[in-house]
Amino acid sequence: MFNTLFLIFFLYLIIKVITVDNDEFKNITLFPQGKVNDTSLLLNLSNYDTLALDNFPFKVYLEKANLQESKDLNHDLINLQEITKNDFLSNNVFIKALTSELYPKIWSTNLDTINQIANWVDKLDFKDNSVKESIEIYWYNQITNHLSAEAKKQPNSKYGFKYRYLAQRCIQKKYFPNTGNSTFEKVLLNIIDQRWLYMLKRFWYSTPWICKIFILLIAASLSLLSFFGIKYLKSHNLKSLLKIKSND
Repeated sequence: MFNTLFLIFFLYLIIKVITVDNDEFKNITLFPQGKVNDTSLLLNLSNYDTLALDNFPFKVYLEKANLQESKDLNHDLINLQEITKNDFLSNNVFIKALTSELYPKIWSTNLDTINQIANWVDKLDFKDNSVKESIEIYWYNQITNHLSAEAKKQPNSKYGFKYRYLAQRCIQKKYFPNTGNSTFEKVLLNIIDQRWLYMLKRFWYSTPWICKIFILLIAASLSLLSFFGIKYLKSHNLKSLLKIKSND
């Protein structure tokens, strides 16, 4: 009875894996090509006696900035620091602009869009590394939370190529989506990804020494059996051929 239920469950998972979307990512444009020049930025900031986190013209900046190019963003941040004479405040303003203020403009549950967001975040490069780290933490938390929610809402989605690719990107960055995979499902996903060496290492390191010795003995016995079996067959075939020739 148990074997029958196990077989049914295994076939169910295989069908789920086969029927999920395994298409590759589509190229999505996140930002229109634009560039905020120094004059525009200075003009917008000149309306404020003291720059604060809440009165920066985020909407104007995000509409005019060339958000796609990291070098342009870095240049804008340097300009902002020169205007405010306050690097800490400028960094916080810029981080907010490229996280919570930008979120409603580019976020989507579409995995193609999420992948483009991850690509954009990974390519960011600022003179102050804390700015990049803060932006990365924000967006990768958003991606991780979405993947966790998606796995809970539609469990079969986690077998798709796009989902597994994004989950692996998060894991490489030390963010861990809660996919709710059972031990059997993890093994199945590793088989799908053909991670044979990884599975061998996990199996070997998690196996007690007694089991390792037993497995080695079985492997050695099979090897010897194969060796002598092949030797016997070759010898037997040679004798048969010689007997046939002698009869002729």
